[in-house]
Amino acid sequence: MNIERRFYPRKIIKLDVKLAIDAQTFHTKTINLSLNGVQLQATAELILDLEQMAIQPLAGLINFHIPQGQAMAIPFRLITKRRLNQQQYILGLKFIELTSQQQCQLEEYIRGY
Repeated sequence: MNIERRFYPRKIIKLDVKLAIDAQTFHTKTINLSLNGVQLQATAELILDLEQMAIQPLAGLINFHIPQGQAMAIPFRLITKRRLNQQQYILGLKFIELTSQQQCQLEEYIRGY
């Protein structure tokens, strides 16, 4: 039996997302979501594009739509990048500056999922 010990537990949730970084946009999907951040699927092509950007730490705006809720646009910072194989990666993003409304919507969605 696994006991969740995270302060912000992750929920496996698949959503389409758009990352806006330095006037460029990238499309991908979530793996899981918490009140503190999100893990994303990433291709080798997306990783190459992100590595060529001259922004450190990598930060931007993540846009997604919660079913039966509003569209979300949340500032983020890249925390982790993990390679699964030659073509697949996982990105870990931390949400920064969540509004109280965004936090309430995310909390309600995650709790009900």
